Amino acid sequence: MKRYLIFCAIIATLSALSFTSFDTIISDAIIGILAGTLGGVIAYFACKTEKIKNIAAALLIITIFFTTKIFLLPYYYAAIYDFTLKSEYPIYKTIDKYYPQEYNAFLVKMKASIIKAGGFEENQRLNQSAALVNYATERSIPYASTKDIYNYLSVTFQIEKRLYAINPAIILALEYPSRTPDQTLAVVLNTVPQVAMKAILQAKEKLIASGSQNKKPLELSKEEMDKATKSIQDIMAFLTQTYGKDTVNDTFYATTPFKDPIKSAQTLLTFYELFLE
Repeated sequence: MKRYLIFCAIIATLSALSFTSFDTIISDAIIGILAGTLGGVIAYFACKTEKIKNIAAALLIITIFFTTKIFLLPYYYAAIYDFTLKSEYPIYKTIDKYYPQEYNAFLVKMKASIIKAGGFEENQRLNQSAALVNYATERSIPYASTKDIYNYLSVTFQIEKRLYAINPAIILALEYPSRTPDQTLAVVLNTVPQVAMKAILQAKEKLIASGSQNKKPLELSKEEMDKATKSIQDIMAFLTQTYGKDTVNDTFYATTPFKDPIKSAQTLLTFYELFLE
């Protein structure tokens, strides 16, 4: 019996070591212990001869270990991540409520990341999270109340105005993460104060909730629509005159990395300021 237990422990340890990195050593050790215990017990009571017990135990331990590691653990990690994300940032609970398909697709990508890399790859996780929040925000703006839109723009403008003094590229990374490859979100978020980040997310959460509860576009009279259109045209004309047509096009319409990040950051801040006025 003692020799059999030592044999099971060795097989479980070898299984864990074959698929372990420094990032996952604790989880793999736990899985190895569980696999060794469960596989060893099943083989011990199910088989008669010692030789068959050893063979069955080895096969069971390896099967249990890799099945748990590859198929079950990602779901566990994703569930923990889902719970933690919603607890720390309620905006994700709101997104899950009004955009459940998109939120589930986000979790599926997180599971795929775990299977591929053995854990969450930080930049990918942050990029996917930002893409989800931006998607829900853009879809909600046309139906949100003017109060919540104004609040979101006001909070964003005040915070980004302070961030501009630190590094103009941070503003662009927050607004257009896919267009700022040199500024990874991990670096950006370490630069932005946590209080400021939470304030932006809270403003976005209110906007998403407002624009998702009752999806009816704003009803404007022809006079109001004409006035609003004229205001936007005046703002864009001022930006073009101040920063140049190429900069305005690059800031708002391009999809490639910014040609002049500083001027684009200035253009974006001026747009927010004039729009709020």
